[in-house]
Order: sequence, then structure tokens, then C-alpha cells
Amino acid sequence: MKQMDIEPSLIVDIELSNSESNRLFNVLKPVVFVDDRLFCCLLGPDLRYGVKGFGHTPEEAIEDWEISVMKRIKNPFENDEVAQYLHASLNTSMNYAAAG
Repeated sequence: MKQMDIEPSLIVDIELSNSESNRLFNVLKPVVFVDDRLFCCLLGPDLRYGVKGFGHTPEEAIEDWEISVMKRIKNPFENDEVAQYLHASLNTSMNYAAAG
């Protein structure tokens, strides 16, 4: 799956602990960047088709994005490459964790 090209100066470097509450972010590795006055957390080819979340802080954007991920998994678009990527990545992560 192609990730949207974002101007490097807009990207916010985020490192979260490996706690269960940060699992989606750490497994899927979305990009967090500044979009006008808000922070955006995005996984996907663009803001139209990607999974996105917005907030006044990076943490708010990530929380909003995680809600969007769960909604997208439950209600994917037809031929939804992003939803297929979400399923595959999360299944692989769960299988890896179960084996470890």
C-alpha cells in the first residue's frame, strides 16, 4: 500500500511506548504531520482514501485515527486496499505475538 508523500518539514516524530493502548500506532506506523493548524495522523495514499485522524495535539490526532481504523475495519469500502492492509498487518502482528 502506498503511503502519501508528505513534506518532511511537516512530519512530527512520534515514539510511543509498546503498551497495548499504542498497539495500532506501533504496528501500522502511520505518519503524523501538521495540516494547517491541526495535527493529522494518516495511513494511506491520500487524505481521501487513507485512514486519518485529526487533533489539536499529536496525541489527539492518534486517538482519532485509532477510532477511524476500527471503523474502517468494520466498514471497508468496496475493493478497499487500505482496509486489506489493515487486516493483513494486524493479523500478522497478532500471529507473531502469539508465537512469541
